[in-house]
Amino acid sequence: MILFERINEDNNNTDGRVNSQLTSDKAEANQNGDNMIMSDPKNGFENPASHSIPKPANAIGSAANNQPPQQQQANVPQPQVNGPYNRAVGEAVMTQQFKDIISEHMDITDYKTITRLYNLDEAEQNTALLSLTNRLYQMIVNKIDTFDKGDIAHTKGDITKLPKYKDLCECVAVLMGIFEKYHEDTKPVQEISNAISNIENLDDVFTQSYMAKVDFGQVMYETMTLACISSVSYMIAACIEYVKDPKKDGLTIVLDKTGVSKVKEHLLYENICKFNTACKTGDIENALRPLIKARARNFVGALGFIKAAAIAIPLVLALIPMIKDVVYYFFAARQRVSVYFDIQGDLLEMNAHELEENPDIQTDGDRKTVIRKQIAIANSFHKIADKLAVEARTAENKATTEIKKDDKKQKIDDIDTDPSSSDGPLF
Repeated sequence: MILFERINEDNNNTDGRVNSQLTSDKAEANQNGDNMIMSDPKNGFENPASHSIPKPANAIGSAANNQPPQQQQANVPQPQVNGPYNRAVGEAVMTQQFKDIISEHMDITDYKTITRLYNLDEAEQNTALLSLTNRLYQMIVNKIDTFDKGDIAHTKGDITKLPKYKDLCECVAVLMGIFEKYHEDTKPVQEISNAISNIENLDDVFTQSYMAKVDFGQVMYETMTLACISSVSYMIAACIEYVKDPKKDGLTIVLDKTGVSKVKEHLLYENICKFNTACKTGDIENALRPLIKARARNFVGALGFIKAAAIAIPLVLALIPMIKDVVYYFFAARQRVSVYFDIQGDLLEMNAHELEENPDIQTDGDRKTVIRKQIAIANSFHKIADKLAVEARTAENKATTEIKKDDKKQKIDDIDTDPSSSDGPLF
């Protein structure tokens, strides 16, 4: 109607045939419907196939709200000066970070999804990111309590309080010495050592996560600590052999170099490396501190939490795949933590009972006693090591299959975009 009034005002003396033609054109447009794809560059509409993140065919969102064409002008994605639709949407407020996230996690080939995403204002985009994060994190939550984490949760963020913490660190030192003795690259051992150090250095953030009840921080601490414990044990199982030394009539520790490549390709080791990188760049701390602060200020509901922790949501989204890999692995392994520590204890005993430079050996009788202990340790060690190595490969295969199955793209109806939603964040 606005169009007709302007034409009547500017062309009072125009032949009535003009208005008749306009009326005919409008009727034809109504008959074709409001879902027609426009490609006239003068109107700012573009082919969605021309973008890595396709824009909707109708950028003003008629497909999203099903409004008739004559009312769509109010939803043009530009800041409005007056009126009830005073908001900026689409490209006006869409950051590159938001585009990257929806490209990775959302089904942008779905017309309804991409159209709705391009018609969200800033608050709605933040809500969408929070909802997406919650949905992906829920997959972790569903599995986190299904496997044994030993005493890790009781330490509440301080890894040094683990009953076997000193043994864990001593095992890493022994492994480092063995790798050096056989002139093997120590990087795999160093990565695990760095991860343990990073967890210890982040004790302030992790302990505050327990105090403020930030679930994401607690899950990260527990899973990455367990990943370090398990990785040390898997490295022992895959790389260490306890074999007879013909020169000394006893047993000695040797390095199986073929096992080193297995460690480097293992799912846990790969994510330990990612964890170390995230610690180095500050992503871990930058993701957790805003969540802790938001919880400490008692923000309730999604809207208040988004405002307080909006900067953390993209970082949390980036870290979720790392945590998911580790959780899915342990869900598939279902191994008791005590087994991991058993093989570490065997390594320490093996190292303590090496015949060379052993202060306990003074006589031939002492030597025979040590050798008998070596044999007993070797029997226990090989039994645990063989079992761990087989179960680790099986668990990794199962976890990889399950991860691929759950890594499907989300559609717009799978997430919430309403900033007034009362659904609080899981993390």
